[in-house]
Amino acid sequence: MYKRNVAYFRLSSPAEGAPRSSTQPAAATSPLPVSATPTPSTTATPTPTPSVSRVVPALRVWKSRDGWSIMRPTGWRGALGEAYTEWTRRDRSAHLGVEALYSNLDPNQIMRDAEETVRQNAESVVNRSRRTVVHQGTKAVEWEFTWTAGAAGDTPWVTPGTRYREVRRAVAIGDTAYILSWTATEAQWLRNRGLMRQVISSFTVGA
Repeated sequence: MYKRNVAYFRLSSPAEGAPRSSTQPAAATSPLPVSATPTPSTTATPTPTPSVSRVVPALRVWKSRDGWSIMRPTGWRGALGEAYTEWTRRDRSAHLGVEALYSNLDPNQIMRDAEETVRQNAESVVNRSRRTVVHQGTKAVEWEFTWTAGAAGDTPWVTPGTRYREVRRAVAIGDTAYILSWTATEAQWLRNRGLMRQVISSFTVGA
């Protein structure tokens, strides 16, 4: 059997709910001790440390297995072919190329041959300048020109109908001639001209 707990209540004589009168003397009361309210301590808020953002360099060194190097633009897509290395901007508005020719041709003759090839593959070719320059102590020839990409060109990164400006520099070192080329759309040319000069001037052939 289960044991039940029974509570007993004593009924008072006054009506239910009426206040009771006590026959016992009231207990003496003493004032409660006053406790001092603690002063909240001031906690110094730490100064947030500024995050150091990583600065991505505009150019990175590329070292070829053939012994030359160049500062190429960061973020451009590269491709390696036989005696030809190239980088293309992701939106295809600019291009950098390095071609090696294993011959003893004079830089002027190299540029004449290059112009003939360009006129066969591009439209509205206009010469802007052709001059002799010194590239790291070596005589070189630089050719600047504009052209419009045709529909049947041999350069897959161009957009047909778009107007481009290009600088080519031919420099002969030993038994190898190198053709450096920087191409950009006319709309982007002035904005990238300083970068172009920095890239082309950085080309170096190791000993």
